[in-house]
Amino acid sequence: MVGIKDIAKQAGVSISTVSYALNGSPKVTEKTRERILKIASELNYVPNMAARTLKTRETKIIGAYLANYGGAFYGPLLDGLRETLRALDYELIACSGEKAQRFLP
Repeated sequence: MVGIKDIAKQAGVSISTVSYALNGSPKVTEKTRERILKIASELNYVPNMAARTLKTRETKIIGAYLANYGGAFYGPLLDGLRETLRALDYELIACSGEKAQRFLP
């Protein structure tokens, strides 16, 4: 898995500079940002969501506990939740079962 250290090494810049570029900070020039984004794309960089969650203190995940998924009601409900959350850049975790609520905060 490619990390920001790998991008920094190939670009010849600091890890902080890569982080600033990837997050759209005005602390880096547009030329540097474009170069870093190009390298990130070439290396197939995917942000580490666990690291981002620690930094932002925000998971952007909504959990739904359902008693069951049976019946005509739950499918459209979950589809609607998923589409609405996707538009807001959130993810949905849905679970059911006798002990499944333990997965949700």
